[in-house]
Amino acid sequence: MIDLIREISQQPVYLGIMFFLGAYPVITGLFWITGSVYFSVHRETEDEAFYALEDHPLVSVVVPAHNEEGVIVETIECLLQLDWPCFEVMVVDDGSTDATRAILQPYVESGSSPRMSTRARRWR
Repeated sequence: MIDLIREISQQPVYLGIMFFLGAYPVITGLFWITGSVYFSVHRETEDEAFYALEDHPLVSVVVPAHNEEGVIVETIECLLQLDWPCFEVMVVDDGSTDATRAILQPYVESGSSPRMSTRARRWR
């Protein structure tokens, strides 16, 4: 049995497989490190021109709300402070039984974000 193991361990195919299994994690680790250094040098700079866009796509932030009267104002105020020139906030009220809709009404009547969609709660 020991002779068989010695014979197998001297075969070029076995040596190649063992080299691959040992070198693969090291080589891929070096690729990841090299890639992250490259990214940090070329992409993570403070150069605003790199991130400048000619057209800013519309981003829709959809907020599901069901009985959220305690936190909905803070949520909407934080979302309205987003640093993106073209976005909308849409609150989907899923049949709240509390004052969520009444709290959001002044925001909706102002004509800007957020928009609100309400529907009756459907139980399955």
